[in-house]
Amino acid sequence: MSDIQLTVDFSPEVGHLCVYVHFRQGKAHETIELEEGIVVDVDREGRALGVEIVNSLPPMKPGTELTHSGGVNLTAVQAAVEKHFDKKFDLEFSQARAAFMAVK
Repeated sequence: MSDIQLTVDFSPEVGHLCVYVHFRQGKAHETIELEEGIVVDVDREGRALGVEIVNSLPPMKPGTELTHSGGVNLTAVQAAVEKHFDKKFDLEFSQARAAFMAVK
């Protein structure tokens, strides 16, 4: 069973999709902005707890269904996280992709 948790919050009126990929339990000591729209929470030891992606989308009409990732480029997010931590997060992002595909 995966420890990776995915939270997706979408506000069609403002056109913002917020995705949080939760890697591990712990208390956030610091939030680091990797690039515009991508922030990572780290604990006191500097380990990644999770990454938040805020994606601006065009405003949508009420009742419009958002499918899959809503345009979030997880490959680019993974690259930014790996560059910052200088380590691979293949398992975490593989599980996040699977979770995205489960979102209907």
